[in-house]
Amino acid sequence: MPTAEAKARVETLLKELSEEWEFDGRGPVGVNTAGSTGDTPLIISLIRGDLQATLDLLEAGADPNAVGEDDFTALHWAALRGREFVRPLLASAAVSSRRNFMGETPQDIARSSANPELMALFSDERIA
Repeated sequence: MPTAEAKARVETLLKELSEEWEFDGRGPVGVNTAGSTGDTPLIISLIRGDLQATLDLLEAGADPNAVGEDDFTALHWAALRGREFVRPLLASAAVSSRRNFMGETPQDIARSSANPELMALFSDERIA
């Protein structure tokens, strides 16, 4: 159950997104609404690099395994952003084996970063 502060932040974010082109005309935007490109508010928060929005959306029930544009999941974007974004997604049961349109898994993206702390989050025991 989200805190009152988190709930207010999520409501503000969803209102903002409802006014953007990707969600324009789609009615009320919920935490798992897909925009015209397929991206959900959670994926958009990761594209933007907004850690607080990411945490709030997960707390509000956002699907960590939704698939957006180019078959990128939230975890693909998190791997591009860094370990502080990856941890909450893995804790929310995000699947690490999904491949994007280039055939990359989130683990592949982490590996290409050459960041040992990020790569360690995708250790063999954590891979779905």
